Amino acid sequence: THALAGTATNQTSVLWTTSGNGTFSSTTALNPIYTPGTSDISIGTVTLTLTALATSPCTVSATDTKILTIQKTPTANAGADATVCQGSTHALAGTATNQTSVLWTTSGNGTFSSTTALNPTYTPGTNDNTAGTVTLTLTSTAISPCTAQVSDDMSLIIQKAPIAFAGTDATIPADVPYPTTNASAANWSSVQWTTSGDGEFFDPTQLYTEYNPGPEDYFNQSVILTLTADNNFCEPVSHSMNLFFFMNQPDPIVFPGNDFTLCNEPNYHISDAWAQNYSTLLWSTSGDGTFDNVTLQNPVYTPGILDKSTGSAELCIEAQPNSRSTRAASGCMILTIQKSPVADAGDDATLCEQETHLLDGTAENFASVLWSTSGNGTFGSTGSPTTVYTPGVADITSGSVTLTLTALAISPCTVSANDSKILIIQKTPTANAGIDGSVCQGGTHTLTDATATYQASVLWSTSGNGTFSSTSTLNPVYTPGVTDVTSGTVTLTLTASAISPCTVSATVNKILIIQKTPTANAGSDATVCQESIHALAGTATNQASVLWTTSGNGTFSSTSSLTPVYTPGTTDVTNGTATLTLTASAISPCTVSSTDSKILFIQKTPTANAGTNATICQTETYQLSGTATNQSSVLWSTTENGTFSNPNILNPVYTPCVAEIA
Repeated sequence: THALAGTATNQTSVLWTTSGNGTFSSTTALNPIYTPGTSDISIGTVTLTLTALATSPCTVSATDTKILTIQKTPTANAGADATVCQGSTHALAGTATNQTSVLWTTSGNGTFSSTTALNPTYTPGTNDNTAGTVTLTLTSTAISPCTAQVSDDMSLIIQKAPIAFAGTDATIPADVPYPTTNASAANWSSVQWTTSGDGEFFDPTQLYTEYNPGPEDYFNQSVILTLTADNNFCEPVSHSMNLFFFMNQPDPIVFPGNDFTLCNEPNYHISDAWAQNYSTLLWSTSGDGTFDNVTLQNPVYTPGILDKSTGSAELCIEAQPNSRSTRAASGCMILTIQKSPVADAGDDATLCEQETHLLDGTAENFASVLWSTSGNGTFGSTGSPTTVYTPGVADITSGSVTLTLTALAISPCTVSANDSKILIIQKTPTANAGIDGSVCQGGTHTLTDATATYQASVLWSTSGNGTFSSTSTLNPVYTPGVTDVTSGTVTLTLTASAISPCTVSATVNKILIIQKTPTANAGSDATVCQESIHALAGTATNQASVLWTTSGNGTFSSTSSLTPVYTPGTTDVTNGTATLTLTASAISPCTVSSTDSKILFIQKTPTANAGTNATICQTETYQLSGTATNQSSVLWSTTENGTFSNPNILNPVYTPCVAEIA
């Protein structure tokens, strides 16, 4: 994820958008967390755009973009398991992507031509040859800012070279087959007998067989028998022995048959045993089994309880000489009783998503074991009963996977044993508190878009002092407290607790903005004189905008300013008053505006009329008949020294002075 650090000024709100399919923890916060989507990761980059919406009356938004580069995590593939012959080297075929470097390491003591190349040559060491196998590990180091290393193993089996021994030189009577009982071989998958003469082997592909000399062999009085051992990986190895012939009366010769392994059969017919130049035969056993007839050349042997318990019995045949020979002959073969394989995958188990599981399977009487999965997880080693299983994406998606342990039978047994266990993968909880929201002062907020998955329970908490209708349901109603309203914002936290065996809870926040209701104050009532203007001094809080209106027909220098100048109209002057109203409109999500009014009194200008000019007699006084309007008081005055009966009334009596009369 990527923590964004956007900034904006003079905006009503902001909006984050992406050119890809990633998600924001909040598209309306300046500093949300961005989680790249699958297409972002596939392309490798994504453009993130921050739009700041204009504050009224502005209408043009501001946008800015940033490019986020997504560095893919490394991969490593050490290649398929392989087998080489002891003394040989192996060319590795590793692959890796999204790495800064690679490193080869070995569990043994062999050497690489280069530990930092993808395709070096590995030369097994002495420890590798002794163990017969070595694990080669390819590790990829991530490209910054990724930090994880990824490793993959491959097993290299070191096959020992075959060994062949045809036996020591021997001399046999003429006209008698020669048993190859003195031959031996090791590290072989197949053997082949060949002759320098014209005789024939009963089965040239068996280590223990018999050779029937031909006429040319007898004529030459000897023949060379060669045993070749091969194991399909190393060069075949051969060894030869000389077989000489004499024509005297032969002693008894016996061949007890090749060693044999029995699997589940109730008895064994010793069909390849033979004897020559004998008078009587007698079979015996080292175990507690029984022969159907101990004097037959090819009897049937039924293993006993002890034979089955120890897993083998030695079966021996003795041939007594006939009248022309004095030396008896004997030979033994090993009958191995191979038990059937047994597999136990262990008990069913439950683990948390992204954990690994230690398998504690057991097996008996097996040639090898193999773990397999019904999903797409990986084993630390598929060939060990005890290993570590790492669930794959499909396992986690389905919630469970079946792991099967197969014990492959030891030859000649062919029926494998299988046992399965169910591994339940408990997913870790997720929580989404929903997008950031806002609520008007005095209102409540329903958390309708909150979600959670794989949780045992949920718990809501607040950074303020508001209350939830329920703290343990996903979609409760939140009522902001006094502290929330005062600060204007509160953080609501949703915690989803994990289902056992998972232990890590998921916690996510959302911001709830508490928008205060607007207030308006038009100011105190005032009085102006007719033909004067009035400077308004309104105040408002928490408003989106303000608007002045009048009950008359005057005009404002600006209806949307808190301190415009009002010019009374003719109607205002006629009425003598005008009610001026200031309305503060609410900021969303609040909807109720606030209004306040003041009365503006318009005082008309005074008028004065002293009356028409007049003429009086010298001895007379004069009754004045003045008129006035819109006055608070009147005052008569003269240019001379005459007197008024009362200069402060409209109709006083005026008495001229001597100077005026003169």
